[in-house]
Amino acid sequence: PNSLTCIAAETAKKDDKPLNSLHLLAALLRDGSAPAINEVADQKNVSMKDLIQHCEDGARVLDRMFKATPDDGAAIPQNTSAEQWKELLANAEFSAKQWKDDYLGTEHLLMALIADGTVTKRFLKDQGIEAADVRDMQIRICFSPGRDAPIAEISEPPVKAASQSNKTLQQLQGKWRLTRQIAADGDESITPAAAVWEFKGDRIIVRGGGPGGAMMIQIDESRAPAHIEIVIEGEQESGLGLLSAEGDKLILCIGKSDDVPVPESRPEKLQWVSGVWYMELTRMKPSETIVPMKPNIDIPMAH
Repeated sequence: PNSLTCIAAETAKKDDKPLNSLHLLAALLRDGSAPAINEVADQKNVSMKDLIQHCEDGARVLDRMFKATPDDGAAIPQNTSAEQWKELLANAEFSAKQWKDDYLGTEHLLMALIADGTVTKRFLKDQGIEAADVRDMQIRICFSPGRDAPIAEISEPPVKAASQSNKTLQQLQGKWRLTRQIAADGDESITPAAAVWEFKGDRIIVRGGGPGGAMMIQIDESRAPAHIEIVIEGEQESGLGLLSAEGDKLILCIGKSDDVPVPESRPEKLQWVSGVWYMELTRMKPSETIVPMKPNIDIPMAH
């Protein structure tokens, strides 16, 4: 990544423009260091030559690209400040850690570049390439048969703070009461009576039953229904799922968890089927508390 960053910096210098993430993406594409994008582009009949040219052109005029629209809310920051570079590298390191890699490679950098709220994700979408497809392809490349897959959770870079552009994540912030749960085997009797899920930034803190501890989440709200990935912190498991949040009701469907969950493990619909965990949650009011239900006790009748 260091050499590619130098190449990107040189290009930016020639363009007489501040270094930005499209300079870096263009360097990855020219160097052939983003095979996942090549594969997806081929599937979508997108010319790599044109893609590279558009990326280089975009890097030169980034200040005129991606302006705010009523749907977007706020414009994506155009130039990459020192703080944004620091965040980009932190996200790349996160991917390397989650994949249990002892190095920082271009595949980790690519995952950071296509995270939610980034210029590069928006650019690729405008070219007909979805970031989620690139991510799925990168996983297939990194963990294809014949290569030992690390025992690790596969996850995208951490979601940015809830104050950023992910509206679904903003909506979920706060405490939710688990009201219904159907296990993968269809057992509905295991719903914890006092389970509370608290969304804090890009994490869920679970209390009163369930996985316990904390889970890291990544939400892709560009899909309908929204896609979610959940990684249980401290465990070697993660799961792919769907979610729907309307008002004070949240529905989650999570597929089979695994060390390296394949894209096909994600449920197709927001409903229970064998092998899928189904959960319904209701937003808690600020003053609301959970009182555990007492078990049913048979009281002998007086004669």
